[in-house]
Amino acid sequence: MLDLIIFMVSAGPNANPNILIKTISSIENTIGSINYKYYFVLSPEQEKTVLNMVKDKLLSNDKIITIKDSVGSWASQYNSFFDSCKKLTKYILYTHDDLEIRTQDFFNKTINLINGKENEIGWITFTGDFYYRELGKPWAVSARMGFAKDRNKWPYIYECHKFNSSHEGKSKENLHLLDMPESGKLVKIHAAYPHFNIISVKSMEIIGPCEDWTLYTHLTDEDWGLESLKNNLWNIWVPDIYYTHPTNYSERVGGHRWTKEAHAGFTKKWGFVHGSESDEQIAEIRIEYKDTLIPWSSYYNTYDWEYL
Repeated sequence: MLDLIIFMVSAGPNANPNILIKTISSIENTIGSINYKYYFVLSPEQEKTVLNMVKDKLLSNDKIITIKDSVGSWASQYNSFFDSCKKLTKYILYTHDDLEIRTQDFFNKTINLINGKENEIGWITFTGDFYYRELGKPWAVSARMGFAKDRNKWPYIYECHKFNSSHEGKSKENLHLLDMPESGKLVKIHAAYPHFNIISVKSMEIIGPCEDWTLYTHLTDEDWGLESLKNNLWNIWVPDIYYTHPTNYSERVGGHRWTKEAHAGFTKKWGFVHGSESDEQIAEIRIEYKDTLIPWSSYYNTYDWEYL
């Protein structure tokens, strides 16, 4: 039994061989002493990149379960992966192909923090601080805000709630305004952004498969976050573990794809429009989902830290 399988897709217009090498290398350099393997879904060019890493001894071939062609939607690729590998591992990490993990032994640190609470937890995510530490934009993009009282103040939420529009382009000079949660704690959140997340196979089976609304992942994180809360599993942010995303910001092309289709699928399933929830709709959500954790975020600001 593996401790962890890392699921990674690298294909499409933003797939970059050098960035993929940097991403995989950062995992190799920080993952620590655990039993893990990769499950790759790659374009032909990115498959060559990974095989060259093996050839150059930057990655062991023994660490690769399989390399699949990037055919079909991300959801179908993930669901196929989970069905074929869920009996092989205790935990899954799904990650973008354009990030750098900066905290050593991140997996064991996470497991130690959740010890004894595993059955209460759905998604586990970490701190993505690229925008305010590198780009000068005081944007909090580690956790989704859900129905929080300060939801209309985005992006000045969570650890960035002391910033405002006057700090745009100036956050690097004003990092003293960051308000981080207490170190060594598990912070309850509405949902995780889809950059770099860990989940147990047990929780994944409870939450269920990825909705196959579009070819890409738009609103997948919101939907999975709600499914977790609907099943009374807490989504968790570990603020002491850091990653940089994206590492190819200046080279990225295009924005979110198939947003209209994703929003249509989301609204049909959940009965409300994501990102446009009025106070009246939230009152209805509190009633409809009163026996679940879904309404939880509506009673707090994002920075009213609730610890598990």
